Amino acid sequence: MITFILGNGFDIQMGLLTRYTDFYKVYTKIKDEDSENVKKFKNDILKGTDESWKTWAEFESQMGEYTSKFDGDDPSNDFLECYEDFYVRFNAYLIKECERVDWNRDELSECLQVFRDSILFFHSYVNSVDRKFVSSMVDKDDAVNFLQFNYTNVFDDLLERSSLVHITEGKRTYYSAIIGYNQNLHLHGQFDGGHMTMGVDNLEQIANEEMRTDPMIQRIFVKPTFLDTIQERNVNEKIARALGVDTINRSTVICIFGSSIGSTDEYWWRTIGTWLRKSSGKVVIFDYCFDDGDEAEGHNPRVFIEFEEKKIKKKSEILKNFLKFSQLNEKWLSDNSERIIVELNSGTGIFNFKLPMLSD
Repeated sequence: MITFILGNGFDIQMGLLTRYTDFYKVYTKIKDEDSENVKKFKNDILKGTDESWKTWAEFESQMGEYTSKFDGDDPSNDFLECYEDFYVRFNAYLIKECERVDWNRDELSECLQVFRDSILFFHSYVNSVDRKFVSSMVDKDDAVNFLQFNYTNVFDDLLERSSLVHITEGKRTYYSAIIGYNQNLHLHGQFDGGHMTMGVDNLEQIANEEMRTDPMIQRIFVKPTFLDTIQERNVNEKIARALGVDTINRSTVICIFGSSIGSTDEYWWRTIGTWLRKSSGKVVIFDYCFDDGDEAEGHNPRVFIEFEEKKIKKKSEILKNFLKFSQLNEKWLSDNSERIIVELNSGTGIFNFKLPMLSD
């Protein structure tokens, strides 16, 4: 069974402005109704935009660090006021951003073809190892599953518009092509009322020691605890997190695309690490490759080698992060080096298309 894990990099690849740094341009504008607390929060974001607040994972971990800034009479309430203001406005921003996609343009058919090929023939986008080795990991009867860290519905819409849609049963939608059934899960909830789950992975990532012991902070801002609360609503029906763990444990290949491997999703990297130790499964990590290289590289051997060295360095950093957060070690890697493949995408890489957008 093949499982795709998709992060915000997928939405960015589609052409959506869903980076937190994109949202800052809208959010940090001071409004008349903003409290002094929220105004300070916005100003503090502006101060750190170029350094600390670049990626999704870094933003969430920075929010955990930011708890140390609250030292008034009721620090938890002051923090939650800022968190809730950001949450509500970010939700509205994502809804508007997704409404920019023009689903009626002729070029959508070409996008859907690349989308289907990227899923059905992901191994054809691997160039750093023998493609036959990768294709041997896939059985023609394998099911394909999708685990999303995204809050948006763009990937879902692409599935619905592609020939991968097969059957709907109850509340779950299954997708199929020539390789069987699949399921699509939003591990961190969805925008527009779908319990977006935004925060840190564990209590240690909250810098303010007093706030760590606050039950309300724990249940709202610590993602596993927030999801536990959702599960407690109905213990008889598994939430996406539980289904996601089951999916990982039944996988033979996991493809990661557009996801920052960071501390705030450590729960999932640990889950994958446990699965790797207990199974013979393999992981393919698709990541961004800067660009296609300098046009002069074919004419200048130094430029070519320097570019290749940059790629090697980036692969090493990605692998180091993955080992750290999956709680694997160098000894395990030396014994299982063929089981983790890091592929840096170029201009012909996987999911390489932009969705048509409505005019501004």
